[in-house]
Amino acid sequence: MAAHARRRAQQQAFQPIRLPSGDPAPVMHQHADDTSIHAQSPSDAQVILDTTVDLHCAATGSKLQRSKSQGFGLGSFSHLEGPDAATGVTFVAQDASVKHLGVPLSRQPEAAATALYSAILRKVEIRIARWSGFRLSLLGRAYVGNRLSLLGRAYVANVPFPVGHWPRHPVLVASPPTDMLRRL
Repeated sequence: MAAHARRRAQQQAFQPIRLPSGDPAPVMHQHADDTSIHAQSPSDAQVILDTTVDLHCAATGSKLQRSKSQGFGLGSFSHLEGPDAATGVTFVAQDASVKHLGVPLSRQPEAAATALYSAILRKVEIRIARWSGFRLSLLGRAYVGNRLSLLGRAYVANVPFPVGHWPRHPVLVASPPTDMLRRL
């Protein structure tokens, strides 16, 4: 599907997004069932949906539910919000984010990063609460606290953030596992 979309871009069937260097950006990224389409405008995205995606669906017997697809407008299209009549894609609100492969894409990167880290923190807090019911020794609490802390930090280390928008969350980023020991 991505190869067909690249070919359609080379045939100038639609306009891809341009990078700051002036080169065209990749028109599509795929990972398992997660696909993102990058086009200059909704009408350009419609060309990809009507040709490349529909061809793929016809060949595989699959069906894309456009109403469940999310759009994210930038630049002169950042005003788009709600369902787009031409594409059937729903464009997210100005303050919302779109998750692609678990990473939030947003017009407000600091808010998206805070939301992501808050969700991670809630998960760690839930795990701490589960373990707190057990009567663990100090060594057991240290082991569990260390594991929970490392899991959160390992996840955080694998999520890319724009320069200058690195979230500052004391429990996941800076605190030692001993903070968790008190709650265990």
